Amino acid sequence: MIKNYLYAIGKYLPPSQRDDILKNIEVNIYEYLEETYGEREYTENEIADALYNMGNPKKVAQSFLDKPRYLIGPHYIDTYLLVLKIALLGISIGLLVVSIIKFTVDGNLVMSLLSFLGGVWNGGLVVVGIVTIIFSLVERYDESDSSPFDDKDEKWSLQSLDSPPEVTNQVKVTDLIIESIFILVFLAFLNHGSVLPRIFEGTTIVFMNYEALAPYILWINLTLGLSLLLNLYLLIKRNWNVVTRLVSIVLDLAGIGIFAILALTPDLMDFSGIPSVTREEMLGIETGVNLGLKIGLAALIVITLIEVFKHSRAIFRKR
Repeated sequence: MIKNYLYAIGKYLPPSQRDDILKNIEVNIYEYLEETYGEREYTENEIADALYNMGNPKKVAQSFLDKPRYLIGPHYIDTYLLVLKIALLGISIGLLVVSIIKFTVDGNLVMSLLSFLGGVWNGGLVVVGIVTIIFSLVERYDESDSSPFDDKDEKWSLQSLDSPPEVTNQVKVTDLIIESIFILVFLAFLNHGSVLPRIFEGTTIVFMNYEALAPYILWINLTLGLSLLLNLYLLIKRNWNVVTRLVSIVLDLAGIGIFAILALTPDLMDFSGIPSVTREEMLGIETGVNLGLKIGLAALIVITLIEVFKHSRAIFRKR
């Protein structure tokens, strides 16, 4: 009962202060119980009396907040700032890699630097705008942020409070952050890199055949973009549910499908322009790369199937 009450209060507190405030409130609850009933095991009615004495969870939370008016409130502001940092870092790393590659091709440091700064500026403005709009809409329309009772009415019920999510349903924030950064880096590289050139003996060689890759770029962007949106939703909610697990399974399987097609596309990699390499040596390079892609595909399938199994088990266990 106390856990549910504290969980209800925590919904309206910023994550950076939540633990300290909830510990304070929990101490106050037990102090009230001890002063009123003495030191002993307390009945459910006595605990309920203490919680009703504390008052409406939303009002208790609001008593710790300085400013009630906001575009993005304390419940989401830390997640909002975290998402901005992830997005800006991922885009910056991706564009930096692209700029370094361009510099190795044309040798123009000034243009490469200006291209990087311009890309970061434009991409940063777009990211800040999109993320801010998403979070402001979540703040305004998210029903889970509304109280399960009338916060103007003190006649609220302990039975109306939600239970804290199970440990198995809690998301791993660090994993989401790392995954999101890698996705953003890859997207920036895929959509701005165009080619993967290298210079050998003054000759520019293109290893990636973008004509073979072009038909799949839209699907790669769509799959990874939806994965980013899912990660954003999970960072906001901080726990899995049946729908998010099903969406994750679908996106994981779609990712395997796209990678399998690319790994099995014979013309995806082009080593024909490498100078001073015999036909036999080139065939050896192509065989090694193709074998590496297939090994990578097998490893990806195993990892993905493990994740799909975990999600499926959690779904059926919940049912």
